[in-house]
Amino acid sequence: MSGVYRKRCLFALGVILLSTGMLLGQEAWRTTVPFTYLIDYSQGHVNNPAYLKKIAAAPPTLMHVGEDDPFSSVYGTKGIFGGPQGTRTTLITAQEAHQRIVTLQHYVSAMHQAGVKWVIPYINNEAVLGDAIKRTGFWEFFDHWNRFRQFGFGPRPPEDMVTAQMFSNWPRPKYLRKDDPNYPYKRYDMCVNNPIWRHFLLAVTLNIARTGMDGVFVDEMDLHDYGRYDQEDFRKYIAQKYTPSECLKRFGTNDVSSLHLGYPGDGALWYDTQAFWAYSNGQFLKAVRDEGRKVNPNFFVIANEGPFAHLDGVRSRVEGGKNPADWAPYTRLIMFEEMQRPGELGPRHFLDNILQYKIAFGLGFTAGTLLYNAQDAPGIELGIAEAAAGGGGALIQGGYREPESRMKYRKFFEEHPELFKGYRSLADVALVFDYDQMYWGNFKNLFDTYVLSQYLSDHHIPYDVIPASQIVADQLHSRYRAVITPDLLYLSQNTLTQLHEFAQRGGAWIDIGQAGLYDSAGLVRARSAELFLDQRIGKGSMVRVRRIENVVYVPRFALYLMRENQANDLPELVKLYKATRIPEYPYPPPPKRWNDLQGLIEEKTGQSLSAISNSQLPGLKCNVWQKTVDGARVVTMHFVNYYTPIPRKAQFVGGGLELGGPASDYAPRILKDLHVKMHLPSGTVKSVTAFSPDSTKAIPVDYIASKDEVRFKLPPIRIYEIVRIKLR
Repeated sequence: MSGVYRKRCLFALGVILLSTGMLLGQEAWRTTVPFTYLIDYSQGHVNNPAYLKKIAAAPPTLMHVGEDDPFSSVYGTKGIFGGPQGTRTTLITAQEAHQRIVTLQHYVSAMHQAGVKWVIPYINNEAVLGDAIKRTGFWEFFDHWNRFRQFGFGPRPPEDMVTAQMFSNWPRPKYLRKDDPNYPYKRYDMCVNNPIWRHFLLAVTLNIARTGMDGVFVDEMDLHDYGRYDQEDFRKYIAQKYTPSECLKRFGTNDVSSLHLGYPGDGALWYDTQAFWAYSNGQFLKAVRDEGRKVNPNFFVIANEGPFAHLDGVRSRVEGGKNPADWAPYTRLIMFEEMQRPGELGPRHFLDNILQYKIAFGLGFTAGTLLYNAQDAPGIELGIAEAAAGGGGALIQGGYREPESRMKYRKFFEEHPELFKGYRSLADVALVFDYDQMYWGNFKNLFDTYVLSQYLSDHHIPYDVIPASQIVADQLHSRYRAVITPDLLYLSQNTLTQLHEFAQRGGAWIDIGQAGLYDSAGLVRARSAELFLDQRIGKGSMVRVRRIENVVYVPRFALYLMRENQANDLPELVKLYKATRIPEYPYPPPPKRWNDLQGLIEEKTGQSLSAISNSQLPGLKCNVWQKTVDGARVVTMHFVNYYTPIPRKAQFVGGGLELGGPASDYAPRILKDLHVKMHLPSGTVKSVTAFSPDSTKAIPVDYIASKDEVRFKLPPIRIYEIVRIKLR
């Protein structure tokens, strides 16, 4: 390996950023102003006045295009823009590559002038299309690499790019089916820890930045490799992460040089193998961001996490370097790629993306949800409202439908940034979700998080989802009345101590399952039997619940229970939903509940939790935020109406989604006569005002205030309403 390539990929560890989201001592994450976001990988954008006119008529804040790049991460060079699907490698000259940069500079400038704030194109962290034997596709570029040295690629690597393939059992390309738009090419999956591949992707990014693009989207983000560079970097990672004594406890040896990447069943070694792949992906995103910032100091990265709406989709990707906590410090936004359109699937059953935004806020990043089935006006508006109410981010809308809805929300966000920027959560309850539990094979914590998130949302109880790293007693006590730890089987002694300290200071610790049954090295923790009993701890209490079903009803049907292929197939999803409405549906009866979770928490905290008096409206969701402005508190309550029928007969036809009925069938149900009771921080209520994207004017709201709460009646809600409460 030549020095130039190895030097570009030195394993710069410095201080390890573990999978903990925001590090202790950092300023808490705040809400951000949401924005509109379109995605379209089709061709015909560049040098197209008609396309610019279409954009200018209803510009999104962010426009995410395909391979409108000088160089393609998938093919090397191309003669056209767009894709990557269905396009091909075309070998071009250096002069033509230079002209592509100039052409794209004009294109990006024109997009900005049309009203788009940010324009980003596409790269892929792993995929290459071509044939290394026939030297076609990407290898046409690779064999003429030196032609493009001046563009930051440097001299051609001494090793063929085929050696950069990810190695599991053995490296091999994937043969594509004849009906695949990229046939007869083969697909090669490369490793971002390989210095040749990494150097190539960084050069591609550098040239993207030279066009004036504001950032780049990195697709797939998979990493599962046992190649020599991963083995070397893994040992460096372990040496930086653990002391020799910790290595001896975890791996049975303090000789790091003897360690290799692990496999399922290898205990702590397998845990750290998966954590290493996620860490490596995070460091790759950092390198991409920093490469772009050599040209544009504001250059940013957006990465694809994949789906998070169902357990099956998350579980199947844990081994592939997917952990948003490791990516968060280096991204402008992390995409959750989903199919579902939010709304009402049937009576009292709703699809939403609330958990994705809760996780994002807890880990300290901005989320975006790519919802392929959100193509009607109410669905698009509901998707945008979810992001706004969830703390910022965006619905990532595929295509250009319903521009009026998009522009209505963009105008609302830009006219009222004070309603969205810089708020902290005002939730009473913290729900602990720890992604790293899945590295141990514990998926029960994720399952419980789905169930509890739905329960708390349906009961209008403001709550946060936080990582285990934020379990610090003084911080918890200052923010929450109750903390729920659902099946957190693996915990450090310090985390358990902090939970006990939280309870001692007066908090309610609700433990579902057996928190800390194993220690942070994966070893069974020896402890006395009384720790498994309910007990008073100082001023507070700890309540142990053996099973989640004892305090919360686990539904027969929920999106998170579906396999990924079922969740992605709307007709199949509807079929399964209808089946669960049949009384004889083969599903085991739930165990008898000895208490209801809401009642249990309210008993232990002495505080009423629901923000809305009418508990018969599970489709109305609420988030509550607070900040201090000029020494006075401001509280905002965001109400989102999910009583918007999902087009159950919708299907994709000719690249578009046909709704299967008139738009009036999917109009939202207007909610009226809603009474709100909100517990407030210290202060006297000065005013209560309602805001909606459907109204050009703010509406003063009559209220009744007492020492620590305010009561008022909401204006009618179509989809989204914000109530701002100003305190003296």
